[in-house]
Order: sequence, then C-alpha cells, then structure tokens
Amino acid sequence: MLRAFGLASFGRHMKRSRVALLSLVLGLPALVACGNTGHRTSSAANGAGSGASDPGEQPGTGGLGSGSAATGGASPGDGYAGGTENGGAVGFGGPPPSESAIRKVKNVLTGLGPTDAELGAGKTAGGLKTLIATWMGTPEFQEKMILFFQNTFQQSQLAVLDFEFQLRKRPGAFDLAYDIFGDSAYPKLFQNMKESFARTALDFVSKGRPMSDLLTTDEFMMTTALKSLYMQIEAPYDIHTMNWKFNHGTRPPLSETLDPNSPNYMTFGYEAPTTTTGRKFSGSCAGDSTKVSTCPGNTLLFQMLVGSMPRDTDNNAMCTSNAGCMEHAIKPYFTAEDLSDWQLVKIVNGTPLMPYDLPGLRASGATLNSKIPRVSFFSTPAFFAVWNTNDSNQHRVTANQALLGSIGLGYTSATSAIVLPPTATAIDGQHATDGSTCYGCHKSLDPMRQFWGNAFDYNDKQFTGKSAGPASFGYGNVSANGKTLADFGGFLKQVTDEQVTGNVISRFALELTQKLCFFANSTKCEETDPEMRRIAQTFEGSSFKFDVLVSELFASALVTNAEPTKTNQANGATVSILRRDQFCQALANRLTVPDICEIAMPTPTGVTSAMNRLAGALPADSFSRGVAAPVTPSDPSLFFRAASELLCEAVAVKVVDSGANAKFTSADPAVAVEGLVTTLMGVPPTDPRHSAAVTVLTTHFNDAKTGGATATNAMRSTFSAACQSAPSLALGI
Repeated sequence: MLRAFGLASFGRHMKRSRVALLSLVLGLPALVACGNTGHRTSSAANGAGSGASDPGEQPGTGGLGSGSAATGGASPGDGYAGGTENGGAVGFGGPPPSESAIRKVKNVLTGLGPTDAELGAGKTAGGLKTLIATWMGTPEFQEKMILFFQNTFQQSQLAVLDFEFQLRKRPGAFDLAYDIFGDSAYPKLFQNMKESFARTALDFVSKGRPMSDLLTTDEFMMTTALKSLYMQIEAPYDIHTMNWKFNHGTRPPLSETLDPNSPNYMTFGYEAPTTTTGRKFSGSCAGDSTKVSTCPGNTLLFQMLVGSMPRDTDNNAMCTSNAGCMEHAIKPYFTAEDLSDWQLVKIVNGTPLMPYDLPGLRASGATLNSKIPRVSFFSTPAFFAVWNTNDSNQHRVTANQALLGSIGLGYTSATSAIVLPPTATAIDGQHATDGSTCYGCHKSLDPMRQFWGNAFDYNDKQFTGKSAGPASFGYGNVSANGKTLADFGGFLKQVTDEQVTGNVISRFALELTQKLCFFANSTKCEETDPEMRRIAQTFEGSSFKFDVLVSELFASALVTNAEPTKTNQANGATVSILRRDQFCQALANRLTVPDICEIAMPTPTGVTSAMNRLAGALPADSFSRGVAAPVTPSDPSLFFRAASELLCEAVAVKVVDSGANAKFTSADPAVAVEGLVTTLMGVPPTDPRHSAAVTVLTTHFNDAKTGGATATNAMRSTFSAACQSAPSLALGI
C-alpha cells in the first residue's frame, strides 16, 4: 500500500504488483508496472499466423494481441470478408472493429470508456460510424478537440514572458511585480489566449463551415477580456503623455471613470479581492481612501484591470505621486462574464477602443475595430508569442511555422526543389547571396515573409514603416503575388499534393488528416497509403466538413487496425501511453471533475499547485520549431510510471472519501470497486475481463486493510491501482 496513505510497512511494491496483475488478468501489456515499449507491431507482437485472441476479442478481427490479422501480419485479404490492400473495406463489407478498437476510438474522442451497448453496436455494419456521430455531439468531444486544435494550430506552449514584446516589457502588462494579483482574471485571460483559435475551429465545426476557411478567416472566438488584450497590443505607448489615478480606498463606477465631465474621470479604485496570489506587503494602502496614486500610461492600467496595483513609493515606484503604497492585489475590473462571454467576433479596420473601455468593448458585440489585420491562426497573439521574431529573423520563422501548421510542409522539410516566386525583390541579398547554400530556401522564404512585414513590425505590433518589398508566394504548385495575410491564406488553400501520380489532393486536407492520425495513433499515417488518401479526398469533397473527416478516419482501419493497410503493414499498431492532456481529460470526464489535474487554467507565474506540477511531469502533446510532425511520445518510461503513480495518488485524495463531492466511498467497497472497473478503467460488465478486474481490486482493498490501512486509505490505494492499469493509462488496448 502507499506510503502516501500512511502504510509505511506495506510499501508501494504491493500496489505496483497489483497493477501488473490487473494487466495480466486483462490480457494486456503492463505498460506502467514495467518500463517496456509501448509498441506492439506486426506479427512479432501479435503471434503471426496463430489467430489467437485475447479474452473478449474475436479471432482475426484486429484487436491488439488477436493474431496476425491485427496489424497486417497476414497478406491482404487473408481472413477477411472483402479485405483490400488499402483497408477501405471498413464500413464497406470488411470486418467489424474489435472491442479494443471501439474502446480506443471512444477514449480518443471523448476520454470515456465504452458501455456494454456501445460495444455491441460498434460491431454491426456501420455501427462504429453511428457511434462516432453520437460521440461528436457530446461536451466531452468539444473538450478533447480544444486540446487537439490548440496543438494543430500552434496556440499552446505559452509562457508569460513570451508576450513581453507585444505588450511592452518596460513596464510589461503581463510582468506583474512579485506575481501579485487578485482573484482569477489573470490566469483566465491567459487561458483565453490559448483557447481562442481552438474555439474558433470548434465554431466552424458546429456550423458545418469549411475548415479550409480557417486559413483566411478574420473571425475569432473572443471574450470581452480578450478584446481588451487585443486593444492593449495596439494601444499607444503613452507612458509619457497620459496619467490616471487610483483611489486606494474606494472604486468609482466605471461610468464616472470614463466620463470626461465627471470629477472621477480616469480615476480607478480599490475593491478587495476574494483571493490574493503572490507576495503580501504590510502598509500597502489597500482600503485607505486618503491615498490616491497617480500612475502613467495604459500599460500599467492594464495590469490594474487584471487585479494588480503597482507600487507608489520613492523606492522603484511605477507610479509617480509617491503616495507610499506598495504593490498589492485588487479585485480585477474584468468580471467573470468578461472572461467567459465567448462569441464569434469579426475584426475590421477601424478606430480601436482603448483597452480599459470595458463598457464599450462589452457593447461592441460581434465586431471589433482594429488597425492591425488579424487573419487565421498565424496572426493571433498566441501564435506570435510562441514564435517571436526580431530584426534579424524578420518573420521568417513566422512564415515557416505557418506553412507547417497548415499544410505540414516547410522550408526545413521540403523534399523537392523550391520554386522561385514571381516577384523576388524582397530577397535579402545580404542574408543569403545568390549561389549560396541558404539561397535555395531564401529565394522563396524572403518574399513570403513580407505578408507579415506589410502588417507587423518586429515586435508583432502595427507596422508603420516602409515595406521592404512586395509579398510573393512560391511554394509547391503555387506561384503568385499578393499583399495581405488573407492573400497568403488563400494561396495555402491552393497547395496540392501529388505524391501518388495522378492522385491530387488538397495539401491542407491531407495535413489535417495527418494531424488527426497522430492524435489517434500517436504516430503518422503513410501519406501514400490509399486509405489515407481516400479519407483526405472524402474530406475535401465534403467541402472540408470536419465531422466527415472524423467519421471517416476513426471508423477506418487506419485507426481500428481491423484489416491491413499500407500504414499498419509498415508501422504496426501502436499501443501508446496516454499523454498528459489525454490522461487528465480522460480522468476529468470519467470522474466528472473539471480540470482535475489543474492544468487547463494554470496560474501563469511561478505559483502552481502540487497537482499541476505532478501533471506537468507527464509528457504532453506539443509541436516543434521547423518540424511538421507533432510531438506525440508513445512509449512509457520510468519517469512516466513515477509521475502517473504520483498523480493517481493525488487524484485519489480528491475523489475517495472526500466529503460531499466524493465519487467513491470506502463505506461500500463493492459499489466503489465496481465503479472503478466500469467508469475509471472503462471495462463494462459484459466484458469477460470485468469480473477478473473486480476480483483483483477487491483483493487489493481487503489486503490493504489486513495490512493495517484504514478503510479510506485502502480504497484510495485501490483507486490508484485502477488508475494505473493499462485501460486507464494506454491507448490501443
């Protein structure tokens, strides 16, 4: 039993042995108990030619461990009704998917385990597609897709300091002194930035809009607080020309603060926060109406909006009146509604509002005036924060990552000769001279960077200088002149793929299919695989409807391994660990505890929770500079085992005998263990392995009590064992 649960004499080895035993009785690899590989490929893994099957699997139907049929150990067509080399028989007369495949698909799409009814329905003709359509209508699918789209369009992996150029470092709007802020507006705004374009993609999905239009959209899902952030990025640097006041004892209504005729014009004020994060100072003046500070510029004012009041003393003061007040937390001016009132907002050219004009921003509705053009994912503040440029790079990295995020190709991954664009005047002859090794890329990359150079300076704010040259697109089959980012997005739509002669597919369609392959399988699909190309073409032919892509791909043998495809014959079938976001979202959805790992809205400072730090030790889906393939580690390791064990232990404390919100109680161990197997592990009662899992966990609970554990600690340890079992921590089984 766990030392964390007060059982020093029992040790962690008992729980680990029970995790291994669970895997054994379930007929599954002990991914967590042992540090073995996460891959079981082709005939070597599945007993080629034997046709043997795990309990609950039909011989030859493709479940992992179910014989050569699972991963193409048999020749095309062997053992299949209508089997074809390209795997297109799924849903067209081919074999039904295995229970393992149904479990995998539902887990990837929703984080949940299948029910008995779903396992039965998924094995009928067209049954899996019907289930997929149902699962796509659930809130759990929406939550999983936010994670997928954040990584697909490179909107995650942000840190506060990444915004210092867009928001000005001295003083930076996100550079809060001593990490002091009140309540949760600050981290929620950070979360808003990461989720904005992912939510935009989800809005397109819900309305059946072509996903290809995401490449040219000037509409974004935004909150009022996010509108304010956009306005702050393009607000004037008025630290020398504008002052505002702060009353440390009272907060005037915003209607008076923004009224030029009011005596309280541009006077903001104190209201006590519910919670405070960061250092606390004595003598901060909070609540003292006799103290009124005078502070310069809208940049400091934006800090105040998110709940942090700067210092006003003669010691390194930001504010100028020397009122003798230390920096301190205040109630943010952004309300909870300002941070959650998501709507699709069209950004149009016009005179922008000031970031502190919250009534005006709330009333602006579905339109936001801006002097900075915003088009697609490659001009969002989150994308610029991840891929900061400078006066040397001059948006080259921005252009290359935009290619990688949209069509999966870039200058570092191009395999054919790069075309010369129609206009080459923007080529930097000093950076890469004609005839040099670098020139081969720069002849196309330099004119392409001008799509950003015409709109943004090297801090990714509004560009007001003289253009270095016209923008031009030369990549793949497209060679054309343009000017705006909308032009650039339009050219991306035109790029096609013909790796298979005579088989021309939209490169965007193929790449979005590929990213979903990584999401489902933790590895790539072969782009010359006839089945992958069929799915991408079906997606393109549907006017880029995302639900069509999901339905076709997840019902396909590319994901289910129900019959041979070129992909699984080349790569085998991957049994993958659940990475951080997948595992935490699965736990949250199965236990109905939102953000159970406390990672969806982490505090964007050094102040993090213990749960957040534990979850942070798990590998996460991510992306890299200059690399098309997402980073999706699939193999377990000792670090993964240790981190997942500690995280499961911490979650156990949250959900077992935890008061009114408890999901499992030691007072009724039979019901609790049944819930652990059915809900947490996702092994429903009709699964032949269900009763064996119940037996193992029941024995674990009883042995723990015999060893001296309290009932609560014994059940928490039992939860942890179930949490670390292969059905909980792995995909593909």
